[in-house]
Order: sequence, then C-alpha cells, then structure tokens
Amino acid sequence: EDEVDKDNFKGTDYGFAAGIGAAVNHIFGGIRYTQGLEDIEKEKDFNGTSYKFSAAKNSMVQLYAGFIF
Repeated sequence: EDEVDKDNFKGTDYGFAAGIGAAVNHIFGGIRYTQGLEDIEKEKDFNGTSYKFSAAKNSMVQLYAGFIF
C-alpha cells in the first residue's frame, strides 16, 4: 500500500461554506458544501524551476441529522 508524503501538502487552507438546514419538532437536519480556495499542494523546485503536479483544492459535502432533547 502506498503512503502519502505529507511534506508535499500545505498545512492550512481557507475557503467558504454554504448550507441549509431545518428543524421540525425535535428532529433537525441539513446539507452543507465547503470549498477550499487555496491549492493544497506545495510548490517544488527542481534545477531552479518551480512546479506543481496539480491545482487540487479541498471540497466536501456534509449531510447531518440530529435529535433535540
């Protein structure tokens, strides 16, 4: 199994999130989308040339549900 070299990735990211939720009686739920705005891969130097393999960004969809006591 291949291991990911964490040194190739940035330690922080920033972005935005948007979502919608609802509550009925004692039950609530919703959906949320999060999008990173910064490339997560660090730039590398090779023979004086900077490069990146990709312009990958974080993104995520969350579904949530709960019960209010």
